[in-house]
Amino acid sequence: MLRAVNASRTTRWITTAAAALALAGCGGGSSPPAGSGPVMATETMAVRRESPHFQVLAGQAPAAVVDAIADRLEAERGRLLSDLRVADVSQVRVRIWQDQAAWNAEVVRYFGRSFTTGGYIAGPGEMRLLAVDRVAVNATHEFAHIVSLHVNPGFANNPRWLWEATALYENGELVDPRTLGYMTSGRPPTLQTLNSDISANTQVYEVGYTLAEFVVATYGRDALLGLIRANGDIAAVLGLTPAEFERDWYAFVRARHLS
Repeated sequence: MLRAVNASRTTRWITTAAAALALAGCGGGSSPPAGSGPVMATETMAVRRESPHFQVLAGQAPAAVVDAIADRLEAERGRLLSDLRVADVSQVRVRIWQDQAAWNAEVVRYFGRSFTTGGYIAGPGEMRLLAVDRVAVNATHEFAHIVSLHVNPGFANNPRWLWEATALYENGELVDPRTLGYMTSGRPPTLQTLNSDISANTQVYEVGYTLAEFVVATYGRDALLGLIRANGDIAAVLGLTPAEFERDWYAFVRARHLS
């Protein structure tokens, strides 16, 4: 159980570009530009909750938001570690922004460009979140990314489709394919399309759950873990070409979700 921490205790996490591994967009993105300097938040952070598993810092976010994030992370931690067969992870720092302008400025400072995101991870020990309506769900999505890095430290956005599919599936973020016109009309995206930069295409957030669901339902959880370790090498793990995988995935979606 997380314990409350005196809000007057202020902690600032400063990350240099040389030390940071930046993973954005509820998961996707790139490393901060060389020479970008320290990351300094304009919304002052203070430790609000802490346990051996999570240290939660926030600025203006209300206690109810902090508690919802902390409680969901604690509740889902054991399952995510078990699902991805990771023995343990060190304490994760969770930073929460309430002010949209401060968050936008932080994203630009950290990544060197502007894009829309509700959360991202800064390496295997920290996540950063904007206090939107579904922020507690976003927090467990980001934690799934962190756990997956303990399966394969080189997995981040490599490939993007599997990076997001794993987090979406583990976090239960199914988007009903019946609500997606391109899926109901027989025009599913290719893996190449799903690997696009977050600024170019976001369909992976809509279909990613079903990609991992297909792998687990058809080949078992070991296959999903094998793909993570092999950075999405479908031929090596499943014996399929990308085109065959795409064909079989869409047939699975039609049978399970569109029939």
